[in-house]
Amino acid sequence: EAEAEAERARADAAERRRLKERAAKGLRKARGRLRALCKESRLCEEEEWEKLCGNATAERSDQLETLCAGLERDLAGPEPLAAAQARLREALAAVDAATEAEATPPTGGEPAAAAAPAGGGSALIGERRAPWTETELALLSKGSNKFPGGVVDRWGRIADFINVEVAKLQTESHGRTADEVIAKTRDLRKELEKRAARQREQ
Repeated sequence: EAEAEAERARADAAERRRLKERAAKGLRKARGRLRALCKESRLCEEEEWEKLCGNATAERSDQLETLCAGLERDLAGPEPLAAAQARLREALAAVDAATEAEATPPTGGEPAAAAAPAGGGSALIGERRAPWTETELALLSKGSNKFPGGVVDRWGRIADFINVEVAKLQTESHGRTADEVIAKTRDLRKELEKRAARQREQ
């Protein structure tokens, strides 16, 4: 009976992993679609694209798909550029508002992210995951060099690289996704910019 239960647990874990991978693939596809739309029509800069996609979770890729579908409709309409840019501005404003709400503590004193209901918040802001280990950070750096900007599905490939290398080392694996890689890269970049600004002030 213990063996049967262990087998069920393994099967459940494999199914969860498969569903997570499928959702992550859907998110990468939605990001690629949005990037192509933005590049082809020159709707936004790379920083704005990263802002829209940076904290999107695999479970919420359908909201990026909805944004893409709306942009495609706008671009086929009578005033394509103006309508599409207005839609992008709305999406960016929603991300800004959610990020601000997440950082601002409510009157109870706990962070807004902790006080918010599980399904609430912006469509593009996800839940917090396990902290990054030193090994994962080192692999993130290696992966960023191995897959430079411009590589197709760069963030997904870096995430896969980290997960494969962590598995080879047989250390604790957090199954990093492309959205986590983007978010961590952006956090590290901001940290470096803050350090540089402090050094300039001295």
